[in-house]
Amino acid sequence: MLHVPYKGGPPGVTDLLAGRIDFMFYSLAVIQPQVRAGRLRVLAVTGAQRDPLLPEVPTMAEGGVPGYEAIGGHGLFAPGGTPREIIERLNAQVVRILATADARDRVATGHG
Repeated sequence: MLHVPYKGGPPGVTDLLAGRIDFMFYSLAVIQPQVRAGRLRVLAVTGAQRDPLLPEVPTMAEGGVPGYEAIGGHGLFAPGGTPREIIERLNAQVVRILATADARDRVATGHG
């Protein structure tokens, strides 16, 4: 396996679709439209448990790499000098939005 660094995921996905690379690790939420369209196939998930959105896809450990687990996260960022009141206002809005069923569904399915 040779690590090929990309400036973001989309160029890697483009190369994967074009057959210039053989595989890549990337967010399920982002590539799900390509998977649904049959252009990409998920070989394994990197969490310790199968993904509820793709229960038929094995984990890396199930696929023969025991003990493998890699999980990602998301963050909301602002410049270091952003005034506290702006940060608090942004936080309140994000909390309000993420409390809705629609937002939770969009995040869970990668459509957010």
